This record gives sequence, structure tokens and C-alpha cells, in this order.
Amino acid sequence: MKLLEFAIPTWKRPQKLRNSVCSIAEQGCPVVISHHLCDTETLPVVEELKKKYPTIVRSVACELGTNPDYSDSFKQVFGLSEAKYTWTFGDDDILLPDAVKVITPILERDEFDFVHVSEVIRCHNSGRLVKAKLLDLCCNLGWLDMTGFISCNVVRTDKLNAAVQLKSWPLYAQNAFVQSCALFEVLHDSNCAYFDNALVDSKSQLDEAET
Repeated sequence: MKLLEFAIPTWKRPQKLRNSVCSIAEQGCPVVISHHLCDTETLPVVEELKKKYPTIVRSVACELGTNPDYSDSFKQVFGLSEAKYTWTFGDDDILLPDAVKVITPILERDEFDFVHVSEVIRCHNSGRLVKAKLLDLCCNLGWLDMTGFISCNVVRTDKLNAAVQLKSWPLYAQNAFVQSCALFEVLHDSNCAYFDNALVDSKSQLDEAET
């Protein structure tokens, strides 16, 4: 089984998606993308990325229901990883160089069900790995700080699958942090960690105008 795969839900941000996926694929890590069938401006970019990285990038189409919601795409793609760990990622964020190389030894220890890494604008870059139950991390460092930004969440895949299959997911989907609620329900008493090292940039210089 692969150690790590990225899962990206996307919606009408084709150029940013291209930048995001390339920042990951160039590090040799597999990526699965969830896009909506009606999002015709994104589909050509998805196909372009699959052609450019045929052994790395794959995609699935998410059909919108009668009451479409971003959480449907979250739920679908977060349950599709084929690796031991899933790094959930936003379609407008950038993985910094060597991030996969940096996180791999931590995941290979097989010690944590969840690791939250840092983004550039919210990081001291101390390199500290703070180990604790998720409940304690949330109490000491903030619940949304530890779970709210999807691009900094690396989750053991079986635990992430359990989170998206919760009966309470539709209830949690009524707020903007569906993943935070679901992850906390599943992982509150699990061995987790916060890694104070910037591996993600949410305001990358690679951003360009939408096409």
C-alpha cells in the first residue's frame, strides 16, 4: 500500500487547481481530484493534469444533488484515497518544495492517526512535533487551528473514511467546517501531532488570474 495520497475537492478554480496539483505531482505523490460534472471550465484542466501525470493524477466526477453543497465533494474525495494516509488539500493552495520528503519520516513511524502541519502565514518554523490526543491539541492550540484548514490535515485513511461515513455528517455539513466536526468525533482520543514546519502556502506566488 502507498504511504500517502492527496485528495482535492475542486470547484471553478481551474488555474489555481493546476498550480496546486503540479506542486504536489512534481514531488511524485499521487493525487485524486473530485470535480463536479457541471463545472465545464475545470474539466479540461483535470484532463490536462491526468495526461501530464498519468501515473500520479486520477479524478472522479461528483454529481450534484437537488441541494448541491461543497460537503458532497468533500465526502466523496476524502473517501477515495488508496494510501495509508490521506493529505486533504484545497484546490487553491500550494504544497511547498520537499514537503512530501519532510512529512514521510513522520508518517513512517506509524505513530499518529492525524498530523496537522503548518502553513506559511501561521508558523514559527520551530520544527517541533507536538504529540497529544486531538482533544488536548484542540484545547491548547485551538480546535479550528488544528482541524479547520483542510490543506494542513494529514489523516490515517481508515479514520478519514470513518469520518465521512458518520451518520452525523449531514448535521455537521450545516456549518463551514464539516471536516473539523467529523474528524473530532472520530479522532478526539487518538494519538495525533502538530508539526510546526511550514509545508503549505495558501497565498502562493504561483497564483495567476483565472482562465
